[in-house]
Amino acid sequence: MRAMRGLLLLFLVSVVFICCSSKKAPDGSKPEWAKKDIRDYSDADMERLLDQWEEDDEPLEDDELPEHLRPQPKIDLSQLDMSDPEKLLKMTKKGKTLMAFVNVDPAYPREKTEEVTQLWQSSLRNNHIQAERYLIGDNRAIFMFKDGSVAWEAKDFLVEQEGCQEVVIENKKYPGLKLNLKMKREELTNQPTSVLESSCSPASNYKRIMAQLHLQVRHRKSTFWVQCPASGTVQSVKDVIHSVTSIPSKDFKLFTEDNVLLEEEILLSQLKFKPENHDFPLVQEIDRDNIN
Repeated sequence: MRAMRGLLLLFLVSVVFICCSSKKAPDGSKPEWAKKDIRDYSDADMERLLDQWEEDDEPLEDDELPEHLRPQPKIDLSQLDMSDPEKLLKMTKKGKTLMAFVNVDPAYPREKTEEVTQLWQSSLRNNHIQAERYLIGDNRAIFMFKDGSVAWEAKDFLVEQEGCQEVVIENKKYPGLKLNLKMKREELTNQPTSVLESSCSPASNYKRIMAQLHLQVRHRKSTFWVQCPASGTVQSVKDVIHSVTSIPSKDFKLFTEDNVLLEEEILLSQLKFKPENHDFPLVQEIDRDNIN
């Protein structure tokens, strides 16, 4: 053991001698810190010694440097599209570490969250997007990207996945498409989507959509009535009707009891209905074969 310590001390003394002799002060004398006994070196002295040791090394490539020492990416201002702030963010985050917060379905247990986020991470890697994943809650995870410019491409993938509730990048929220549509349908129908869909026979007829307000659906030469809650937009109601009837939402129109055409962006809560007056059947079964 003593022999090993002696060899280590001899090696360190040799290093100090080589480094100090290779870089001298302007007046030819050693700096004060280099005159110390190596056993008295502080952390700062050892750091100076390491810097001297690396002076003659080949410079590192930009992507090998610590992030705080990397040069800023060059941005051609003439090519910037100020109407697309997301593209600008991608350019400024290139080569920099960036974190995205991913929220999953609140109904998932922690094990399910671990499973789906791990699957998403693997899918991103298969598409050459490298991301580290950290679970920070039962329904929340962090995806960390070494190259921040790819975070938005990853976001486009994540928001389309079943169970993704929301992705947050740079304090901007991007809602999950499938989960939020499912929640909107359940809110509109006041019952789980699966129950609604199972109550309808896709092969033969259209049945009642549970709700409080009454709208007329016109599809080509066919007409039938549905009920819907006084919340959400006309488009959200059309989405539910499409899920039940399989008729594309662009192929039918909705009218009020007063024969007023409803545009997609109208909020149902702003409309005035007369639910107490119904001279028409609220439930009308229509054979699919008779729909033109």
